Amino acid sequence: MIKFFRKIRYNLMETGKTAKYFKYAIGEIILVVIGILIALQINNWNENRKLNEQRKELISNLITDFTDTNSLLDSAIKEKEHQLKGMNDFIKIINSESQTVSVDSLRKMAIVFFMEDNFKPTISSYNEAVSNGDFRLLKSRSLTQHIDRFFESADSYSTTFNFGGENYFNGSAWELRKSLGSLQPIVVSRSNFDAMPYKKLLYSEYISKVNEPLTTATFENSYVIKKNLAGNLKKMKSSCDSIIAILNNLD
Repeated sequence: MIKFFRKIRYNLMETGKTAKYFKYAIGEIILVVIGILIALQINNWNENRKLNEQRKELISNLITDFTDTNSLLDSAIKEKEHQLKGMNDFIKIINSESQTVSVDSLRKMAIVFFMEDNFKPTISSYNEAVSNGDFRLLKSRSLTQHIDRFFESADSYSTTFNFGGENYFNGSAWELRKSLGSLQPIVVSRSNFDAMPYKKLLYSEYISKVNEPLTTATFENSYVIKKNLAGNLKKMKSSCDSIIAILNNLD
């Protein structure tokens, strides 16, 4: 093809048809430019198609991540609410004027004040997308805002959880353990605890012990921490619901 056009140009120059030659040259240039533009358009179309496929895959992966996280949040919130109810039930019983349960039952109920499970979202696709820069493909300000809120709640949860651990090892829970020598007289967390030596308390002694200022403060701290953790989980779930809804609309 190139030889063909070159031959035409040569013939025009040989025959002295300069005007026609320049017209032909201009036409050839226009054809070349058009060819380049078409090639660029095709290349852009292919690139946009690849980016669109990449975007759809990212959205699908993010929906999976946040849907899985949402299910975990449902379970975690349910567990926290169950624990808070157990705390309230315990407080009602020890404040009752008559004995309704045994000391061993109260010791088992009291473990809820010293139980805590950490929560970490399963969002590997999001972390990878941020790391490699793919998250910019979504171009959704609303999605970014809700994800930011999600992580703010997750960070708050982590901070509160760590504070609970600090309370157990250095705060009022630690002081209570030192004063009692062990938490065993008022709490049982696993069956082999009962095989270890500790001073068993009568019901009246137990009630008196858990109503002491240090024990009350320890239980109150634990309740507030758990209440705050439950609140963080609910905020995370609210953000998660919004994130999933936005991603489905983007898809």
